[in-house]
Amino acid sequence: MTNPDNSNAVSQQPSTPEASDDRLHILYVDDSKFDRELVRHVLEREHGGFRITEAASQQEFETRLQDGTYDLVLTDFNILGFEGFHVLDQVRAFDPHLPVVIVTGTGSEEVAVEAMKRGVGDYVIKTPKHIQRLPNTILSAIEKKRLQQERMIAISELQARARQQAVVAELGQRALAGLDLITLESEAAILVAETLKIPFSEVLLFHEDGLTLNRRASYGMDRRDPALDLRSDGLAHQIQLALSLKEPIMVEDLAHDDRFLNITRLHNLDITSGMSVLIQGTNQPFGILCGYAVETTTFIQDDINFLLAVANVMASAIERKAFEKQVIEARDKAEEMSRLKTSFLTNMSHEIRTPLTGIIGFASILSNEVPVEFRELTHIIEQSGQRLLTTLNSILDLSMLEAGSLRLNCRPLQVQEEITEKLQLLRPLAEQKGLLLSVEMRGAERVMEIDPTFLDRIINNLVGNAIKFTEQGHISLTVQTDDQGLELRVEDTGVGISPSFLPHLFDAFKQEQMGLTRSHEGTGLGLTVTKRLVDLMGGSIVAESAKGQGSVFTVWIPQPILDLEPLAEQRPLVPFTIVASQGNRQRLLVVEDNPEMLLLVRHFLGEAYDVATAEDEETALAHARQHDFDAVLMDINLGRERTGVDVLRDLRTIPGYEAVPVAAVTAYALPGDREYFLRVGFNTHVGKPFTKKLLHEAVLLMLSTEQGQV
Repeated sequence: MTNPDNSNAVSQQPSTPEASDDRLHILYVDDSKFDRELVRHVLEREHGGFRITEAASQQEFETRLQDGTYDLVLTDFNILGFEGFHVLDQVRAFDPHLPVVIVTGTGSEEVAVEAMKRGVGDYVIKTPKHIQRLPNTILSAIEKKRLQQERMIAISELQARARQQAVVAELGQRALAGLDLITLESEAAILVAETLKIPFSEVLLFHEDGLTLNRRASYGMDRRDPALDLRSDGLAHQIQLALSLKEPIMVEDLAHDDRFLNITRLHNLDITSGMSVLIQGTNQPFGILCGYAVETTTFIQDDINFLLAVANVMASAIERKAFEKQVIEARDKAEEMSRLKTSFLTNMSHEIRTPLTGIIGFASILSNEVPVEFRELTHIIEQSGQRLLTTLNSILDLSMLEAGSLRLNCRPLQVQEEITEKLQLLRPLAEQKGLLLSVEMRGAERVMEIDPTFLDRIINNLVGNAIKFTEQGHISLTVQTDDQGLELRVEDTGVGISPSFLPHLFDAFKQEQMGLTRSHEGTGLGLTVTKRLVDLMGGSIVAESAKGQGSVFTVWIPQPILDLEPLAEQRPLVPFTIVASQGNRQRLLVVEDNPEMLLLVRHFLGEAYDVATAEDEETALAHARQHDFDAVLMDINLGRERTGVDVLRDLRTIPGYEAVPVAAVTAYALPGDREYFLRVGFNTHVGKPFTKKLLHEAVLLMLSTEQGQV
């Protein structure tokens, strides 16, 4: 409202309230003295809950606004020289949260709508009736602004909390993804400062001595800052307090907090406020995470919770990394122990099989050379050697199973044919005891993906056990092949097993009769090894027995059946014959560094073939370049850095030897060795110790088979 008597208007200076004055302070802008007095009367005298500071011009308004503290600005809309919207704009620029109410004699609806759009708290018309409602209007505008401000603060806090949670979640995901600790520490320091909008943060972790803290990462601070010695008497700041109290610390004003004495390190950066939380592990703290501000800052619980969440991510990552350097160390140690054990087993196998080859082989030769009355003695030597070999195989198999170094090497196999051939080797043992060994094949011949070594061990252990523990009657093997897999059923009429021992049947080194009174020799490992081999193949083994009536062992191997015709390249064993010494005999080259083995092979093969020998690589290759050989028998361990595998590769480069069959004749005869030697280029594998019959069969197979493996 414009007052024609404005020249007589006298602006009132802001009153100086009493210290106890808790009335709402209103800045009232109006160039009409009459209107100012009317409003003052209503607000100060009639209502009594307000005190008024007046401004009659733009200059006074600007001065009063800068000098005072107000709960609300009340302004006329039409003021001499400027309008109420201009007042509103200046108030918004000064304090966007200060509420504004327009009071005017202009009752324009357009003005009211525009005022509300601009954020005016309310709009009051200057009439006696409306002026009386002014106190309630002002109180309502103040309350409305307060609620609006609280809502904005709440929204801001929720948004800040959401940002903090997102930051923690992302940091946690990166930590779980294997982010290295150095990068994680650096990112944590950056995220703390940027999320909390503070200029400094740092990550301090304990040194190994547990007495010093090293700054591992920071934001806005010198990373070369020396380590903090916790033994120093002068170090009494929020870090040490957090360590001693083992709880988060919030400091609003370091300079006036008597808990802190020497804080030079932080004062040098003009740090005023800060927070510290422990990076707490399961059993001990790993360090401290801190955030600092240069202005006096009142941190809230959400800020502490955020800092704690970041610290927890770091603690989890540190513990996980420690558990992983431990897991890796344990794994490396276990792998090293496994390598050492495998190496030991391989060496032991080689060192025992080589002399056993001589014992068994020369005993078989002597059995035909010595007088008849001594032949039984040579036969005992040969049997003892075979028994020692069986014991060696059982112990080595169990050791490799326990070391985890025995692996499946499956290949397509005609199982019925394989089992039939294995039984031919076991039949003489049954015949020596007057036992009938029978086999029944049920189902058509099928090709299975199976490990032949595992299958041979299982057949040998089950049928061999049945022969050993049966004194009269029979042993029968039933083989069932179908679309589901392979079933082996071994039944005997032997001594049987007592019900009390059945639960321990597959335990290592356990036999029903033990000690000095036991009636059967053996290590008690055959069934243990069989059970573990079956387990590795994903199968099962069940034993049924009655004391004095015999036993039945049923093995189920649920391996997939290949829908193939019987393997054409696999040929039956060539009948064993010794070719008489006649002209144009086939020539063999035997490469072996052990003189006793060379002598044995000459005795075994010399009747049927022209045999040339070489004790080292150079001699072997020289022979090959000078002569044509029909087949080569190669030892693997030649006592030098280069092995028979290396010699084979060089041999294949000699013209004419690209397809000459070469057999690996070696004491490396553990499960998986045969497959390895076939894979690197040998045509067949003969494990030591071998018999004369076995060696001849291997040579005959090589010579009768075109290029390929046998």
